[in-house]
Amino acid sequence: MALSCFTSALLRIGGRAPQKIVFAKNTGREFMLDFHPAFDGKGATEFSEPVPFRLTRNLHAFFTPFGVKGDFVAAMAAAAQACSAPGTNLEAQLLLFFRDQLTVWPWRRMSSSSGNSSGASLLGPSPAEIRRMARANVDEVLKRLPCVAPTPPRQNAPPHEQFASVQKGVLHLVDAAVNPKNLARMEPTWAAWL
Repeated sequence: MALSCFTSALLRIGGRAPQKIVFAKNTGREFMLDFHPAFDGKGATEFSEPVPFRLTRNLHAFFTPFGVKGDFVAAMAAAAQACSAPGTNLEAQLLLFFRDQLTVWPWRRMSSSSGNSSGASLLGPSPAEIRRMARANVDEVLKRLPCVAPTPPRQNAPPHEQFASVQKGVLHLVDAAVNPKNLARMEPTWAAWL
């Protein structure tokens, strides 16, 4: 669940309603259905939800506060650290992911909503435009990653920095996800009470 939440926050994948989350009874594994970002008219990821991922009161109670601030945060921070480590091929994987997502995005609906009725616009963007949009989305993800990844304190840092949590980016995301005000701002179909 922590890895799914990390991916949802990093790639700005919203709409994590209960009907899109499936648990295997025999293994306990979690499967996410309909797991893709929403794009605006320019092909950029569009995220309008006040919570970065699904961690409702019931999930928080199930994991217990110690589990959330312990294993859950540690797993998210470890994933962030692994993704930001030198030598990873995260950028290439993200380029493939966004290129594929932009290729299958329903361009007809977007072009018809903009009022453009020319036949060429119904074909969607060119491969070069898709690559440009994918690159812009990857750059945005790579800008967000250092904000979440653990940062060890600097040597000779002031005392308030030396004792700050290395997982402060993940803790900030968790605090936003469990904030009752943010949960109350979600759509009713999101079922924040589950």
